Amino acid sequence: MSSKIYITGHTGFIGQHLSKMLRTAVVGVNLRESDEVLLDPADALVHLAGKAHDVKKVSAPQEYFAGNTDLTKTVFDHFLASEASVFVFMSSIKSACTKAVLAASFYNVKFF
Repeated sequence: MSSKIYITGHTGFIGQHLSKMLRTAVVGVNLRESDEVLLDPADALVHLAGKAHDVKKVSAPQEYFAGNTDLTKTVFDHFLASEASVFVFMSSIKSACTKAVLAASFYNVKFF
């Protein structure tokens, strides 16, 4: 079986460059229409999707929570139910704020 790597956020800055580097092994996952991650047998899931930048300052804090914390929990649950053996999570949310953000909500996820 050839390697298959699913990438959420494959159209973002990091996702585009990672996809280019990994070439044919990449399967892009579009979470803009649904948070369902249907994984065929794969080696890895790289989760890059999330809400990171609000240059117009119009987004409510709940939008960030839903687009980052809730979405990551959902994606990770799909990973746990799959046969993939590697989960990589990267977030650039810290780049959008000046104060340290505590991710206390992640401590409720079942892998801790």
